[in-house]
Amino acid sequence: MKPWRGDTRTTLLPALVWTVNASSVSANVAVYLYCAHVVLRQTGSVFLSSLVFSAQWVLPIVLGAFVPRINARWSSRSVIAVAVLLELLVLVALPGVRMSIVPFVIALVLGGLELVVKVTRLVLLKECSAPDLLSRHVAVTSTGQFVGAAFGGVVFALFVSRPLAALAVALLVLYLTALTCAVLLPVPAGSGGARRGADDRRGSIRMAVVAMAADGLLVRGLVGLVAVSGLLQGFHNVARVDLPGSAWGAGDAGVGLLQAVAAGATVLGAFAFSARPKLFARTGPLLAATVVSVVTMCAATLPQGLGPGLVVYGVYIVFFEICFMSYQAVVAQRSSVEAISSIVSVQFIMVNVALAVLITAGGLLAEVAGIGVTAVVFGAACLLLSVWCARRPAETEVGRRSEVPTVPTAT
Repeated sequence: MKPWRGDTRTTLLPALVWTVNASSVSANVAVYLYCAHVVLRQTGSVFLSSLVFSAQWVLPIVLGAFVPRINARWSSRSVIAVAVLLELLVLVALPGVRMSIVPFVIALVLGGLELVVKVTRLVLLKECSAPDLLSRHVAVTSTGQFVGAAFGGVVFALFVSRPLAALAVALLVLYLTALTCAVLLPVPAGSGGARRGADDRRGSIRMAVVAMAADGLLVRGLVGLVAVSGLLQGFHNVARVDLPGSAWGAGDAGVGLLQAVAAGATVLGAFAFSARPKLFARTGPLLAATVVSVVTMCAATLPQGLGPGLVVYGVYIVFFEICFMSYQAVVAQRSSVEAISSIVSVQFIMVNVALAVLITAGGLLAEVAGIGVTAVVFGAACLLLSVWCARRPAETEVGRRSEVPTVPTAT
């Protein structure tokens, strides 16, 4: 039974979840950017600055297999509310951000809490939405991720040159907004009990491994997804703090603008794929999109003004998102109903491992050889893996609509 159906709460559910998502993500992104900015200013090291963004993926890798157990014991509303409350309490550590290890600890903790919120909000939507509204609710609330990422960049740009207290107040307002909406979320009947726990105790890793061993196309879809996420999105995390100053001659405001452009480009890319999913299911258009993304990624590292740099960077992110959505569609179609939860869980762990490793390696490479060389190396590796993934039957159809929500990107 779907509780709240026919209740006013059914209408409010997407708005509440969207607000929780957008508010908490915007605050988290602003904190990540501020911590990376402080590290870059104090050390002058792009590598150490990129480690802030790498740190946010560590706990998601470790906790990826345990979040379903958390959801099995407590209601989705309680899990989301407690996670947002803990995000808010992290603000206590901001005054110590200039201490060597504090920025990395903050990013580490926020990354784990953000994972809990992301996963649990999807569980809540599935529990509380009518079947005919689930896809719409997931699609609408997912845009909160992109809006939050953009607004987080704006918050950072507005407050980075002001006293820390001003930034802390802005972050407090965002977290309190998310917490208020989290408390107002419904509590589904039977949530957090044995009904859901029985399913969550199934061996997720084992089910995914068995499915991948039996389906080479699924493996290629996962490899493509990990490749574009780890290499193209990974480069974004390495470059987004350093690039506006090193290549475009922009100040602190350029970092916030780049983040806002990237978030908007992500939304545009998602809409572009949704408009023509069958087009990008074909090998040629998908490879062409990959080439465009790689070429513009490399072009963005060339010396140029802020305006042209943002335009080129936006094109790179648009086509990255198209590639990501295309491979996500392959994974969704090739997964059976019984195994799809297991496969998506393993996918999440693989993507986060790739991001953590490649962001760290990219930061080190940028420190030693420069951001341009890093773009070329990452781009070449992505093209090679994409060509391998393209070796699939032409009749493979990935354009049909899927109920599986995609992982938010480029934040």
